[in-house]
Amino acid sequence: MALTDDQFRLLTESFARLVPASEEAAVLFYKRLWEIAPETKVLFKTDDVAEQGMKIMQMLGVTIRSLNDASTVTPLLHELGKRHIDYGVTREQYALVGDALLWMIEQCLREDFTPEVRAAWIAGYDLMTSMAISAYE
Repeated sequence: MALTDDQFRLLTESFARLVPASEEAAVLFYKRLWEIAPETKVLFKTDDVAEQGMKIMQMLGVTIRSLNDASTVTPLLHELGKRHIDYGVTREQYALVGDALLWMIEQCLREDFTPEVRAAWIAGYDLMTSMAISAYE
């Protein structure tokens, strides 16, 4: 499964608009995640939201740029899935992370978070999680 060219373009362009606000975005993401899924907070090695935020934004950046290159992104996401298994992340928690991620992107992009951008993020996140979850099998 791959993204369409238009989905990939929308995903990369909207992520580029998030990068300048990455600290704010990370704070919003973790605040929302821990609000809707407080049990996930114990899965993180640190309470330092800035540190966690830097990690998620870097991971998203690398992953998004590689989404249409299966030879690069598949091993990357498979390794991420293995780390998640070690941390105790469940398959169900991926959906909660996705909800928090979409909420954060909407808060940061505001009117630029069009239905098409939302659909591209959903398709991209579904692709990322399917590859990461494959490590569970």
